[in-house]
Amino acid sequence: ENNVFVKDGQKIGETDLKKLGRIMQVADDMSNVERKRIMQSYGISVSIALRTTEKFLGYLLLAEKKSGDIYNNEDIATLKIVANELSVAAQNSLSYKEIQQFSETLAEKVRQRTAQLRRANDQLKDLDKAKDEFISMASHQLRTPLTTIKGYVSMLDEGDFGRLTKEQKEYVELALEGSNRMARLIGDLLDVSRMEAGKFYIDAQKFDLNTVVPQELEQ
Repeated sequence: ENNVFVKDGQKIGETDLKKLGRIMQVADDMSNVERKRIMQSYGISVSIALRTTEKFLGYLLLAEKKSGDIYNNEDIATLKIVANELSVAAQNSLSYKEIQQFSETLAEKVRQRTAQLRRANDQLKDLDKAKDEFISMASHQLRTPLTTIKGYVSMLDEGDFGRLTKEQKEYVELALEGSNRMARLIGDLLDVSRMEAGKFYIDAQKFDLNTVVPQELEQ
């Protein structure tokens, strides 16, 4: 509820304020009995509505002059100018307050979003670390049985278990190449972990495209 305090701490309730209307009222010149009674009961001689083109802001309420004189036309004209200036000042003050509140709200939302992003970033770092640990562990776990497979296939290829036919040797060589390719893939996975740790180095070497391209096509 909006209250306006006037003479001797006496306050006017919202209901009585609404009855005053939203135009300038001068008690001495009023014909409306109820409005005049309300103004006199609160010791109000002039009621001026403060408003801008956009909204109604409130009232400027004045008691009797200390001199006891009535408010003349010059007084009323001056009061209208003062009321207009007060209305603009009040509107500017409210607008500034709204902008300030909006700025504070926006700043708080930015702080909240920043905190959320920090937490999300920390979670991503934890997930990334877990991913690297998993890749490293899985690669090492795969390398052990693969080494065994490569060893036995190599022994087969070299004839340690008996002489192979031409067709058998061809298939064994394919199995050996597949094992070597798997070993390279595992090495690539381990390289991912080395990259994250900053321990990855490139050993550039020359190679023959005429050899590499047919091999890739065959795979």
